[in-house]
Amino acid sequence: MDYNNNITNEEFVAASFKFFVNNILNQIMNSYKGNHYSLELQENVLYDGDSYWLKTSEINFNYDFDLFKSESILNPYIGYLEMKNEVAIYGDFETEQWKYKSKQEAALASDVVDFWNGKHFKFTYGYQNGQWVKIKVEYIHPVLNPNEWKEENKTFSEYEFFCSDKIRD
Repeated sequence: MDYNNNITNEEFVAASFKFFVNNILNQIMNSYKGNHYSLELQENVLYDGDSYWLKTSEINFNYDFDLFKSESILNPYIGYLEMKNEVAIYGDFETEQWKYKSKQEAALASDVVDFWNGKHFKFTYGYQNGQWVKIKVEYIHPVLNPNEWKEENKTFSEYEFFCSDKIRD
């Protein structure tokens, strides 16, 4: 018996989107395993102009995805993948210090002293000629525009948006 005749086009498209998204998510979720952190030079241009080093770690990765049939001839199906995380800030509990003068000092910080909103992206895909194509990337900046989606360059991979700056122990 040929089971392929029992699957509808919508079921096939839905299964292909789940497979597509799971490949993206598996790569990103694997990057959250083990110890990882980022060392960032913060330029404090809004206030006194001082710069400092900060040690962070991305945690609590969450995602959601959905698929819709559209009226578009070019993209008869539209899929969405929304991903976000939190950022743990490292410092010293006793001194409440988390801003460091050097990269080396920041790297030595070992206590998590605070949590901030992290990355928040929404990727939109169109189903074109049997393939999922990224057609739009949007993000919410946790400080500058916490309630507003802004469009981002879509040439980078989802992994690059979420995982490119991690340092492994």
